[in-house]
Amino acid sequence: TDAEQRKRTGEALDKAVEKQQAVENSLTEMLRHLSQWDDYGKFHEELNKIRQEQERLAGETLEHLQRQLRKPDEPKQTEKKSAELGEKQGELSRRFEALRQQMRRGRDEGDAQGAAALERALEAAERENPAEAMRQAGQMLDENRNGGVAGKQQEAIEKLGRVMQALSASKADDLNRLVAKLR
Repeated sequence: TDAEQRKRTGEALDKAVEKQQAVENSLTEMLRHLSQWDDYGKFHEELNKIRQEQERLAGETLEHLQRQLRKPDEPKQTEKKSAELGEKQGELSRRFEALRQQMRRGRDEGDAQGAAALERALEAAERENPAEAMRQAGQMLDENRNGGVAGKQQEAIEKLGRVMQALSASKADDLNRLVAKLR
Protein backbone atom coordinates (compact mmCIF):
# COMPACT_ATOMS: atom_id res chain seq x y z
CA THR A 1 0.00 0.00 0.00
CA ASP A 2 0.90 3.64 -0.30
CA ALA A 3 1.49 4.15 3.46
CA GLU A 4 3.85 1.14 3.62
CA GLN A 5 5.76 2.41 0.60
CA ARG A 6 6.19 5.84 2.24
CA LYS A 7 7.32 4.22 5.47
CA ARG A 8 9.96 2.10 3.64
CA THR A 9 11.09 5.15 1.68
CA GLY A 10 11.36 7.18 4.91
CA GLU A 11 13.39 4.43 6.60
CA ALA A 12 15.67 4.17 3.57
CA LEU A 13 16.18 7.93 3.58
CA ASP A 14 16.95 7.87 7.33
CA LYS A 15 19.57 5.15 6.74
CA ALA A 16 21.03 7.15 3.86
CA VAL A 17 21.28 10.24 6.07
CA GLU A 18 23.06 8.17 8.78
CA LYS A 19 25.51 6.75 6.25
CA GLN A 20 26.09 10.19 4.76
CA GLN A 21 26.83 11.55 8.24
CA ALA A 22 29.28 8.68 8.85
CA VAL A 23 31.03 9.44 5.54
CA GLU A 24 31.18 13.13 6.40
CA ASN A 25 32.66 12.36 9.83
CA SER A 26 35.20 10.04 8.25
CA LEU A 27 36.21 12.66 5.67
CA THR A 28 36.54 15.31 8.38
CA GLU A 29 38.81 12.98 10.35
CA MET A 30 40.92 12.28 7.25
CA LEU A 31 41.27 16.01 6.53
CA ARG A 32 42.45 16.56 10.08
CA HIS A 33 45.08 13.84 9.60
CA LEU A 34 46.10 15.29 6.24
CA SER A 35 46.59 18.72 7.79
CA GLN A 36 48.87 17.09 10.34
CA TRP A 37 50.73 15.46 7.41
CA ASP A 38 51.16 18.97 5.97
CA ASP A 39 52.66 20.07 9.31
CA TYR A 40 55.14 17.16 9.16
CA GLY A 41 56.09 18.28 5.67
CA LYS A 42 56.67 21.84 6.87
CA PHE A 43 58.71 20.65 9.84
CA HIS A 44 60.81 18.41 7.62
CA GLU A 45 61.28 21.15 5.03
CA GLU A 46 62.47 23.67 7.63
CA LEU A 47 64.74 21.09 9.26
CA ASN A 48 66.23 20.31 5.85
CA LYS A 49 66.79 24.04 5.17
CA ILE A 50 68.54 24.43 8.53
CA ARG A 51 70.75 21.43 7.77
CA GLN A 52 71.63 22.76 4.30
CA GLU A 53 72.46 26.17 5.73
CA GLN A 54 74.58 24.49 8.41
CA GLU A 55 76.48 22.65 5.67
CA ARG A 56 76.99 25.92 3.74
CA LEU A 57 78.14 27.66 6.91
CA ALA A 58 80.58 24.84 7.65
CA GLY A 59 82.00 25.27 4.13
CA GLU A 60 82.24 29.03 4.58
CA THR A 61 83.95 28.55 7.95
CA LEU A 62 86.45 26.11 6.44
CA GLU A 63 87.30 28.65 3.72
CA HIS A 64 87.73 31.32 6.40
CA LEU A 65 90.06 29.10 8.44
CA GLN A 66 92.12 28.22 5.37
CA ARG A 67 92.36 31.91 4.40
CA GLN A 68 93.44 32.68 7.96
CA LEU A 69 96.28 30.18 7.64
CA ARG A 70 97.38 31.64 4.32
CA LYS A 71 97.17 35.28 5.50
CA PRO A 72 97.82 35.36 9.26
CA ASP A 73 98.76 39.04 9.15
CA GLU A 74 95.14 40.32 8.89
CA PRO A 75 93.85 39.88 12.47
CA LYS A 76 91.12 42.57 12.32
CA GLN A 77 89.57 41.08 9.19
CA THR A 78 89.87 37.61 10.68
CA GLU A 79 88.11 38.65 13.88
CA LYS A 80 85.38 40.44 11.94
CA LYS A 81 84.74 37.42 9.72
CA SER A 82 84.80 35.06 12.72
CA ALA A 83 82.23 37.24 14.49
CA GLU A 84 80.06 37.28 11.35
CA LEU A 85 80.24 33.49 11.08
CA GLY A 86 79.51 33.16 14.80
CA GLU A 87 76.39 35.29 14.40
CA LYS A 88 75.19 33.13 11.50
CA GLN A 89 75.83 30.04 13.61
CA GLY A 90 73.83 31.49 16.49
CA GLU A 91 70.96 32.32 14.15
CA LEU A 92 70.83 28.71 12.91
CA SER A 93 70.73 27.50 16.50
CA ARG A 94 67.82 29.85 17.25
CA ARG A 95 65.97 28.70 14.11
CA PHE A 96 66.29 25.09 15.22
CA GLU A 97 64.97 25.98 18.68
CA ALA A 98 62.02 27.82 17.09
CA LEU A 99 61.29 24.75 14.96
CA ARG A 100 61.42 22.54 18.03
CA GLN A 101 58.88 24.85 19.69
CA GLN A 102 56.58 24.58 16.65
CA MET A 103 56.87 20.80 16.79
CA ARG A 104 55.95 20.87 20.48
CA ARG A 105 52.85 22.95 19.70
CA GLY A 106 51.96 20.50 16.92
CA ARG A 107 52.34 17.63 19.36
CA ASP A 108 50.25 19.34 22.02
CA GLU A 109 47.47 20.33 19.62
CA GLY A 110 47.32 17.11 17.56
CA ASP A 111 45.55 13.83 18.10
CA ALA A 112 47.04 11.11 20.30
CA GLN A 113 48.65 9.16 17.45
CA GLY A 114 50.09 12.25 15.78
CA ALA A 115 51.29 13.49 19.14
CA ALA A 116 53.11 10.20 19.72
CA ALA A 117 54.81 10.45 16.33
CA LEU A 118 55.93 14.03 16.95
CA GLU A 119 57.04 13.08 20.45
CA ARG A 120 59.49 10.55 18.97
CA ALA A 121 60.95 13.27 16.74
CA LEU A 122 61.13 15.66 19.69
CA GLU A 123 62.86 13.03 21.81
CA ALA A 124 65.48 12.69 19.07
CA ALA A 125 65.88 16.48 19.02
CA GLU A 126 66.37 16.49 22.81
CA ARG A 127 68.75 13.53 22.77
CA GLU A 128 70.85 14.75 19.84
CA ASN A 129 70.61 18.45 20.75
CA PRO A 130 72.07 19.89 17.53
CA ALA A 131 71.28 23.39 18.79
CA GLU A 132 73.89 22.98 21.53
CA ALA A 133 76.55 21.90 19.03
CA MET A 134 75.61 24.93 16.89
CA ARG A 135 75.75 27.26 19.90
CA GLN A 136 79.17 25.92 20.88
CA ALA A 137 80.47 26.37 17.33
CA GLY A 138 79.10 29.92 17.29
CA GLN A 139 80.71 30.69 20.62
CA MET A 140 84.05 29.31 19.41
CA LEU A 141 83.83 31.55 16.35
CA ASP A 142 82.83 34.58 18.44
CA GLU A 143 85.83 34.03 20.69
CA ASN A 144 88.07 33.36 17.69
CA ARG A 145 88.85 29.88 19.04
CA ASN A 146 88.82 28.21 15.67
CA GLY A 147 90.60 24.97 16.52
CA GLY A 148 87.57 22.73 17.04
CA VAL A 149 84.89 24.73 15.27
CA ALA A 150 84.86 22.57 12.12
CA GLY A 151 84.32 19.46 14.24
CA LYS A 152 81.45 21.10 16.15
CA GLN A 153 79.82 22.18 12.92
CA GLN A 154 80.11 18.66 11.50
CA GLU A 155 78.65 17.30 14.73
CA ALA A 156 75.68 19.66 14.33
CA ILE A 157 75.15 18.48 10.73
CA GLU A 158 75.16 14.83 11.80
CA LYS A 159 72.79 15.50 14.70
CA LEU A 160 70.41 17.41 12.44
CA GLY A 161 70.45 14.40 10.11
CA ARG A 162 69.46 12.07 12.94
CA VAL A 163 66.60 14.35 13.96
CA MET A 164 65.46 14.39 10.31
CA GLN A 165 65.51 10.58 10.27
CA ALA A 166 63.35 10.45 13.40
CA LEU A 167 60.89 12.95 11.92
CA SER A 168 60.77 10.99 8.64
CA ALA A 169 60.09 7.76 10.52
CA SER A 170 57.32 9.48 12.48
CA LYS A 171 55.89 10.85 9.25
CA ALA A 172 55.92 7.38 7.66
CA ASP A 173 54.18 5.89 10.71
CA ASP A 174 51.47 8.53 10.52
CA LEU A 175 51.01 7.99 6.78
CA ASN A 176 50.65 4.24 7.33
CA ARG A 177 47.93 4.90 9.92
CA LEU A 178 46.13 7.23 7.52
CA VAL A 179 46.27 4.67 4.71
CA ALA A 180 44.89 2.03 7.07
CA LYS A 181 41.98 4.33 7.95
CA LEU A 182 41.23 4.90 4.27
CA ARG A 183 40.85 1.16 3.75
